[in-house]
Amino acid sequence: MKIYDTFQLFWNDFSTTRPNTHGFHNWQVAQILHTSDQSYARQLSSGNDELGFQPLSVTMANPFTKESKQILIKDVNDELANNFAHHCRKAYVSNLGSRFGNFKPDTFHAFAEYDNWDSFYKTWLERDGKPVFMHSLPLLFDHTPKIDYWTRKQTGQEVLPYQRLLITLYFVSKKQFFDFFIKDVTDEEAGRIKLLTQSRIGLNDELLFNLSSHG
Repeated sequence: MKIYDTFQLFWNDFSTTRPNTHGFHNWQVAQILHTSDQSYARQLSSGNDELGFQPLSVTMANPFTKESKQILIKDVNDELANNFAHHCRKAYVSNLGSRFGNFKPDTFHAFAEYDNWDSFYKTWLERDGKPVFMHSLPLLFDHTPKIDYWTRKQTGQEVLPYQRLLITLYFVSKKQFFDFFIKDVTDEEAGRIKLLTQSRIGLNDELLFNLSSHG
């Protein structure tokens, strides 16, 4: 865990990290925990300030290396924490389209396979008509285009028996990554899924990175 003495020191590092060639950052904020001003005041008055500062904890996840890391920032009040969460929501939604691409063509194993997008979506990103994507955060939508799939077959390279869409989710509570395959996803279907996902998450972006309690 990396610890910053001030939010400004953290922001100096965080805000100057350059995106990858695809247009998004390898390390994505996945969870934000914060002790609110009110909670921290109660800790101080009751003598339960164990850390000696008002903490903001940030979990970051990398879908390429399947690693996560924790960052702890000292003395962060509600205004700073809320502004940071707002920034993270807008940044995630604005670069969500960049997370669709052909990133890992040599991935042939996944945690589970689904016959279609709707069955996957209603299992992991939506439950009973309500969004749950903030708990199983989509980090990568890796599609094999038709021309690439055909070329790999013609040249004798390893391929799956179907043109697939691979989705990498980060499960926040488990702090684990899981890959899922959607079978027989054509280029046209991949484009439809991209637009649909951007729309649904964009319309519910206020659910992302809510400031969960940190004591």
